[in-house]
Amino acid sequence: GLCDFCFPFSRGQTMPFEPDSLYSLSLRRFGGLLHFDVAWDSSLGIPCRATRNFRGITLPEHACNALITYFSSRQILYKEILQLFSDPLLCRVTQANLRMPPGMVANSRCLEAGLSVDLTDSAISILDRHSLTDIDLSCRTHTDGWSLMSLASHSSQSLKKLSMVGCRMYKDFKAIGQFENIRVLNLSQCRISDESLAFVCERLKNLSELDLSHCRGLQSLSGLPLVSAVLASLTLYGCSYTADSIKTLLKMTGLRHLDISCVQHNPFAFLMSGASPGRQIVSDHIREIVEHLPNLQSFDISGTELNNDTVSCLETRWDKFQFLGLCLVDGVPSNEWARRQANVVASEFEVEQIVNGLHRYTMRSQYIQRLLHRLYECLTEEEVNQRLLKPAFNIVVKVTDANRKDKGVLLSGTAALYHLVRHKGYKDQDPCKMHALTKLLLQTLQESDGSTPMKHIVRNCLLILLQYLGEPSLVDTFREQLIRAVLTYIEDSVDMSLTHIATCVIYTLGCATTKEQKALLRETGAIGSIVALVSRKKQANEFDATIDAATGFLWNITDECPPNCKEFVDCNGMDLFLSVCGDGPSAKAAIRNLLGLLGNVAEVPSLRHHFIRDDVIVTLVKLLESEDEGIEISYNTCGILSHIGTDGPEAWKVTVPQEDVFTAMEAAICRWDIDAERSINYNSLEPLLQIIKSKKCPSAQLWAVWALANLTNVSSSKYCLLVKEEGGIPLLREIFEDMSKEKMLKELAGRTLAVCDIHSQEKGLW
Repeated sequence: GLCDFCFPFSRGQTMPFEPDSLYSLSLRRFGGLLHFDVAWDSSLGIPCRATRNFRGITLPEHACNALITYFSSRQILYKEILQLFSDPLLCRVTQANLRMPPGMVANSRCLEAGLSVDLTDSAISILDRHSLTDIDLSCRTHTDGWSLMSLASHSSQSLKKLSMVGCRMYKDFKAIGQFENIRVLNLSQCRISDESLAFVCERLKNLSELDLSHCRGLQSLSGLPLVSAVLASLTLYGCSYTADSIKTLLKMTGLRHLDISCVQHNPFAFLMSGASPGRQIVSDHIREIVEHLPNLQSFDISGTELNNDTVSCLETRWDKFQFLGLCLVDGVPSNEWARRQANVVASEFEVEQIVNGLHRYTMRSQYIQRLLHRLYECLTEEEVNQRLLKPAFNIVVKVTDANRKDKGVLLSGTAALYHLVRHKGYKDQDPCKMHALTKLLLQTLQESDGSTPMKHIVRNCLLILLQYLGEPSLVDTFREQLIRAVLTYIEDSVDMSLTHIATCVIYTLGCATTKEQKALLRETGAIGSIVALVSRKKQANEFDATIDAATGFLWNITDECPPNCKEFVDCNGMDLFLSVCGDGPSAKAAIRNLLGLLGNVAEVPSLRHHFIRDDVIVTLVKLLESEDEGIEISYNTCGILSHIGTDGPEAWKVTVPQEDVFTAMEAAICRWDIDAERSINYNSLEPLLQIIKSKKCPSAQLWAVWALANLTNVSSSKYCLLVKEEGGIPLLREIFEDMSKEKMLKELAGRTLAVCDIHSQEKGLW
């Protein structure tokens, strides 16, 4: 089969925020196969099959663009991959998304194969024969002017958009001047000087959008007036503002969007006062900027401070802004005042404005953290408009995932998501968004470093999972990975509260209905881990909700699953049962669950010999007299002994007399209330019917018939139908008509037949 790196998204899994269309599925499949060929052949040092197989194939432009984006976003874009698109006659590329995801880690197989995702200039120049309209080189650390010079040979006139976010090593900005028709330029976090900016602005006569966020080398912005006639959008988030740069801004009269938001360097700036370089300068000149730039429709002053003059200026402006950014702004008079200034406001005052801010500041972790924290407060303290919950959920998943490396964002984001899922409910969410949430939670669980902040984050993730694990379609894609990730927190016995929540998650995952899901839990080592947890809790004499959930999981996962029953026995399950039974009433819930589990084990003929021990039989006989948990403990014990009894006297190789055991069983059955509500749930009555068919143990037959009488009496709608469908009616009628049978047995059989007959007449089944 194919190795794990060739399909980053497995069958049935959806990419975040993308519908699973046939087109996207085909692209992912095709891209995965190409990547597998390249990586596999490179690791073996042989000519690439992908290159051979690709030869002569013509792909449409949109498919080529999408494939390059696929490889780049999945962190598998190598020179060898780009080589497949070198011929523009066969594979025309117009949008080269070569962005390197931040904080990425290359696949180990790819490293062994000598494949590098950090593309050099020679690799990027492979696309120099294409007429590109859009190039994204963000975070490419080995990029210099030579690659752009090479691409200019065919793209100097066609290129409309260039993004170089985070290219801190890039120095030759004059190379950008070759692309004279660029309209959108993003140089965020680049080390560009005023001189280089002036050269770029002089050459780019059609530049309409410019992003210079975090370009700390800029002092005067003196080159901007060269494009004042065409520049409509300017972003200067996090720049070091000076008096000279403010003077330059006052000349940019054609701007319709201006972002002069500031960074507060204190990581807890939303809790304590703090200012960044230039923050006060910007705050003092907001009024002048508003007065000199009459065409502004979008104005972002987040992170600044409003004084009385500025407030008055904004109030008397001739028209409302389309957008106004007020996140982390001191001096805002009120929420109502903010709404009067713009059609759309991004701030932390109310849920709608918080959602606007999350959309606007996706990659600004400081703003995001504050907004998420405020959203959490709103969800816990206020009545939130229902129409806002769904868009809030969607954007919180997106921004939390985008800033997953920031623990502050993760903590606030997961806390908000917990309340959003509780408020809105998973059934009302888009399945694609829920898949994106599950993937986010899984990655967070896998990447935990054990620090105190991460423990709080992990707790939030587990609590979120508990809200919707009952819907298999939302977790099946990630089921195995989720199980493995959650088990690590069960095996860590340091944080008991975390262990308890993780156990509850595993318990919920253990309520699986298919053999494949139960087998998966066995293969991941879940049974051994839970048995070890129960053993630790028993040794510490901690019979709490955690051990109840753990033993409940073992009961569920062994139901009608012989391999799981064997796994439990192989993990010294019988000895664990005996040790727990020695703790008496304090362990009654755990004993009930373990007896239910052993009932599943006893249904497997090949495993019954594990019960043939004096200590086990003596313990079971004592439990027949128990009245804890209603009749559950006594009932489950009697069921185990009934299955053992059907093997006949030849299998009874213990010193305890079999007749004494049967007498104790019958005495217990006579004490039970036939109308008792039950916690047990049978998916099939076959184990009971098999005992009824057996002639070797009348006491066991009595237990099975009593069970049918109780089940059909308490839950007739379910179990009367099962009795009919699984052939129980003829067996019961045979007992009822057999004059040699005991009176109580005949009465129970007749009662069950009567209830089933009444039910069938009401439903019109027979």
